[in-house]
Amino acid sequence: MLTLNKILLERLYRTLELIFAIFLYALTFNLLLRPSGIVIGGMAGISMILNYLLSINIPLIIFGLSLIFIMLGYLLLERKIVIQTILAAILYPLFIFITYNISNYIIINYREIEVISIFAGIMLGISTGLVQRSGFLSGGTDILEKIIIKYLKISAGLAFIIAEGIVLFFGLIYFKLDQFMYAVLIVYIMNLISSQVMLSISQKKMFYIYTDEIEEIKNFIHNKMGYDVTFMLNKSQKKHHHYILMSVVNTADYYLLRNGVEELDPDAKIIIFDSYEHFERPGKNQERVKRIKEANYEHF
Repeated sequence: MLTLNKILLERLYRTLELIFAIFLYALTFNLLLRPSGIVIGGMAGISMILNYLLSINIPLIIFGLSLIFIMLGYLLLERKIVIQTILAAILYPLFIFITYNISNYIIINYREIEVISIFAGIMLGISTGLVQRSGFLSGGTDILEKIIIKYLKISAGLAFIIAEGIVLFFGLIYFKLDQFMYAVLIVYIMNLISSQVMLSISQKKMFYIYTDEIEEIKNFIHNKMGYDVTFMLNKSQKKHHHYILMSVVNTADYYLLRNGVEELDPDAKIIIFDSYEHFERPGKNQERVKRIKEANYEHF
């Protein structure tokens, strides 16, 4: 019963997190982006372009696009992915409609475009990171990116560049060059912030590292970083690597370990999970931090 209540509370928390994130995104769009004429990617950017060309109400455009992308997802993707987008697809146009005239009540000097771009990037980054952390999808171009990944067999990063880049390109055609430059700045800040928000989901990360450079990586993790390592044989029938290393590290050392493994073995496959509970000898973490600082791994 306790476990069930914990699961329900966790789902409620994730749902509330998604609702707040979608509201923050809609607020940022109507308060900062739309009055400034800055076209970023996603449905927000598409709606601004279509509004400019066809003079159609933006909340109506976003609602229509949400339905179109859900239908595309239903036809081309797994049903689980579509279910993850339904709540956001309902909330996003609703919050866009509710906050549509917010700039009439909150007065901002839109000539300070640099400040607006920085704050827009931060707010959108928080929003995007919270959506990713909640386990839901925001709908819209998220579905398009999933379709591109599935059928073009490319990485998520490249799919993001394609989907968002197309919108930014049309924004460059129909709007000013300086607005395009600020849009690129906003997207850059947004990605930086969202990755930090997403990583804060837990204090520790569990790494599964598929590699044949077992001694080098094990030495790096255990002797240089101070973390315990579990060694396993890869018994998969389609194995490309013979060995698996498992280690739980502090979230603060996420990039240090990931980049270190990539440098030691560029062909390694890394799978990373959130770790919510991990017990070790008191004081060991302080020893580890001292060891990492003394080693000075800035080149990673």
